[in-house]
Amino acid sequence: MDKRKLLPSSNKEPLKCSTICLVGQTRPLESKGYQYNNNSLCTFEGTLLANKPVYIVAFMTAENTICWKVFEHLGQETGKNHNNFRSSEWGPEAADVMCKEVRDYPAVRGLKVGDLIDATPKEFICK
Repeated sequence: MDKRKLLPSSNKEPLKCSTICLVGQTRPLESKGYQYNNNSLCTFEGTLLANKPVYIVAFMTAENTICWKVFEHLGQETGKNHNNFRSSEWGPEAADVMCKEVRDYPAVRGLKVGDLIDATPKEFICK
């Protein structure tokens, strides 16, 4: 496309990393310990932190698990420091580091992100 002059100049620039995400799915939960109703509807709930560029999303599944995500939006300078293709940023060690950084953040329905992390098998968490 570049040779035929069809490629926009912005597509020639290195990819920018503007968001990092930590995701997980808890083991099946007993409803009494978590304030989700077990019904046929799936409700996505989110928490936007007032003092940090972080958004947390969670929803209950039919298997009585909670799927959760923590999005951290990076500023221009921080995003430049994240190379999208560094494999060390995507392994289990990177997920562990991010889990420690976000565990005290409020999640949904009175839970903390750490409550969700603690209820999630390690192999069900990735960054």
